[in-house]
Amino acid sequence: MTAAVLTTPRGGGRGPRVRAHAASGVDRSLSDRVVVVGGGIAGLACAVALKRARFPVTVLESAKGKREGGTAIALWTNAWRALESLGVADELRAGHQELNQIQLCAAKQKVLKSFSLDECDGGPHEFRGVYRRELLSALESKLDGTDIMYGVEVKEATTSGQGVLLQTSQGQALECRAVVGC
Repeated sequence: MTAAVLTTPRGGGRGPRVRAHAASGVDRSLSDRVVVVGGGIAGLACAVALKRARFPVTVLESAKGKREGGTAIALWTNAWRALESLGVADELRAGHQELNQIQLCAAKQKVLKSFSLDECDGGPHEFRGVYRRELLSALESKLDGTDIMYGVEVKEATTSGQGVLLQTSQGQALECRAVVGC
C-alpha cells in the first residue's frame, strides 16, 4: 500500500507535488499520538498541556539525554499564569524567592538603573528567577517516563493518509496523529 503526500515545491513552483511513501517500513507505534518535536521548555510545556487535555503525547528530543545545563531565566506574571495552568507553578514558587527590585548593571557592576516593580504599570507583578534545569524537571514530572524519547532527530514531516509521517536522521519513518514543532 502507498500513501500520497502533498508537498510544496521548493522555490515556489506552480503548486503541490505528490510524493508517494511506501507503507512498509513505517513504525506505527505512535500513530495514535501527537508528537512534539523538541524537549526544551516550549516542547515540554506543550506536551504537558496536550496531556492535560487528554491527548496521548510523545516528545522526540534530539539530545541523547536530559539537559542538565543552563542558567536562571526570569519569569514574569504571565509566565506564572501559564505554569499554573500546567500544574507546576506552586512547586517552582516554593524554591524561588519573589523579587521586587530590579537593577540593571554595566559589565563592571556599575548600577545603570534601579527600580521597584511597584513602580511599573499593570501590577501587581510576580517576578522570580528560576533555574532552567528545575523548570525542565518540573515539566518532565507531569509526563510519564515513556512520553519522552531521547536521541531522535526529526529531519522531515509530511502529511500522510493516516496523519503525519516523520523521517528521522537515523533513517526511521514514524507515523503519528499530529506533530508540533517546538
